[in-house]
Amino acid sequence: MSALYDLVIQHGHVIDPHQGLDGVADVAIRGGRIAAVGPALPAGGGRVLDARGLLVCPGLIDLHVHVWEGANLGIPPDPHCVRRGVTTVFDAGSAGAETYPAFHKFVIEVSATRIRAFLHISSLGQLSGAVGELTDLRYANVQQATSLCERYRRHIVGVKIRMTADLVGDNGREALKRARAVCEATGLPLMLHPNASPLSLEEMLGQMRAGDILTHCFHRSATGILAADGRVRPEARRAAARGILFDVGHGRGSFVFAVAE
Repeated sequence: MSALYDLVIQHGHVIDPHQGLDGVADVAIRGGRIAAVGPALPAGGGRVLDARGLLVCPGLIDLHVHVWEGANLGIPPDPHCVRRGVTTVFDAGSAGAETYPAFHKFVIEVSATRIRAFLHISSLGQLSGAVGELTDLRYANVQQATSLCERYRRHIVGVKIRMTADLVGDNGREALKRARAVCEATGLPLMLHPNASPLSLEEMLGQMRAGDILTHCFHRSATGILAADGRVRPEARRAAARGILFDVGHGRGSFVFAVAE
């Protein structure tokens, strides 16, 4: 006689906001799927895991990662993501149109972590902090980026641009215009990195639409969400009200606790 369940996780603190669960319960798994959630579920001959004192929750989602190890600032996905409970991640522009096929083949397709990607408007992606990826506009090819988005429609979920002065040079306004054009052609959202930009926050937000994402929103620079008096800029509040999303994008040089506070 087969076991009632393959696995019962017992006595854990189950948190699932979607179902309104927040308390001690058992979770039963059968055939790789959640079969039951409730108090004192019978093991029924299956494996038992005691999760007393631990949190049991659905796989976590990380909106902003860089997981192309060796090619840029990325880290290997599986040791840092799925093994720590983050089952789905969104790579924020590590690859562009020239480099994405390699990223897809050698990282996305072979990782246990589920990876979706924002395609960088620069065909190079984020290869180097020393050489700006948009200082030469030949790397911002709208048609090429649009074609890649359509070719990998299942995995590419948006378009990324880094607007930092050292990365765009004198091309910030035109590069942003081209990223916007790819979004309009594909229906995908824009993720914009605004740190230390040659454009004002107001001008950048003016090019964004509902569903677009302003990332690294708690950094401290002249193009951040705080004005000189320490108050949230009115244009940031207006952007949030019209549906622009603000992403923490926590990372080195991209988060200041006092700004978040």
